[in-house]
This record gives sequence, structure tokens and C-alpha cells, in this order.
Amino acid sequence: MSEVVLEEVELKLGIRELTEVVSLALEICDSGHLVFADGKVGFGDISALWGLIQKLGPAFQDIALVPAELKDLSSEELKSLADMVMADYGVQESPAHEAIDKSLLAIRAIYDVYLAIRG
Repeated sequence: MSEVVLEEVELKLGIRELTEVVSLALEICDSGHLVFADGKVGFGDISALWGLIQKLGPAFQDIALVPAELKDLSSEELKSLADMVMADYGVQESPAHEAIDKSLLAIRAIYDVYLAIRG
């Protein structure tokens, strides 16, 4: 009888949900900056909030996967997040890395709020 050897396969989660939540965190900052630029909030600010509104659904759809994605985060995936920040928000590498660091802290806080509400 022959022996069957099973290889251990490492499954990578990817960073789809994490990217969506980082994008939401950065959109909150961008929208806030645009809305409060004139020191007041009015109907004209709705267009500045549209990008934020569009990112809410995707960011919260599978937010429960974010902690596992963070735990599984590789250096290549971190670079991919930084590349996204540089491309989508027009920042240089150093500020992009700082934005990622701050976003990851914000994501943890957002997830804690989500857990407090949804349990």
C-alpha cells in the first residue's frame, strides 16, 4: 500500500477588505477637509461627501475579515496599500507610509466601533 503525503498549503487572505477600509479612512479625511474648508457645512458640501458615501458599503460589507487580513499582512501587500494611497490620493512615498500607519490605527478603532454596535 502506498503512502499518501499531503502538502501543507498556506492560504493567503489578500487585502481586498483592508484596502476598502483604508480607502474609506482616507476618504473621510479628504471629505472632512473639503467640507470644513470654508468653516461651515451646507448643502453645497453634499458633492464633497459623495465619494465617502460610495465607499461606505464596500468598506463595511465584509469588515469582519479585516482583522484576519491584518494578521496575514505581508510586506508586498503593505507596499500595495502604499501604492494605492500614492496613486489615488496623489501623495509621495513617505506620506503614503504615514497615511497607511495612521489608517491601520483608525481601522482598528472603526472595527471596535463596529463590534460594539453589531457584537
